[in-house]
Amino acid sequence: MVKQRMSSADVAAEVACLRQRILGLRVANIYDLTPKVLREKSSELPSNFCLKLRKHCRTRRVEAVRQLGVDRCVELTLGSGPAAVHLILEMYAQGNIVLTDAKYEVLTLLRSHRDDARGLVIMARHPYPMGALRLAARVRPQQLDAAAPAAADYRGEKGW
Repeated sequence: MVKQRMSSADVAAEVACLRQRILGLRVANIYDLTPKVLREKSSELPSNFCLKLRKHCRTRRVEAVRQLGVDRCVELTLGSGPAAVHLILEMYAQGNIVLTDAKYEVLTLLRSHRDDARGLVIMARHPYPMGALRLAARVRPQQLDAAAPAAADYRGEKGW
């Protein structure tokens, strides 16, 4: 059966593989995306989003690849110092690509998003909400001991 969505653990595994393969490489060029696949070189004009990515990312070296918290977000750091940019790939429902500057202010993005209930805004010229990311929590042995009986009861109910 083909997997329909990536979990946080899948993203962590992919980040580890990417880190080994692309650190230190330079971005040669960026091409537009169609709904299904990357477009090869063509005579069509690239979108404004693609042009903005080319402007900020072309010829930059990949300095870091990391997963943001335990969310399904991957950050590629291109360049270093105050001239660095961060390309953030959000692998949620429809996905998103966000380009930020070194201070994580959004330069351009594929899809704007606003969640008034949580106070989140992901739009151009706004700071990227790094504080809203889910961080990994350390689990103490006492917490595992307390959760074990509930897990055993659940498994018994399900007949596992």
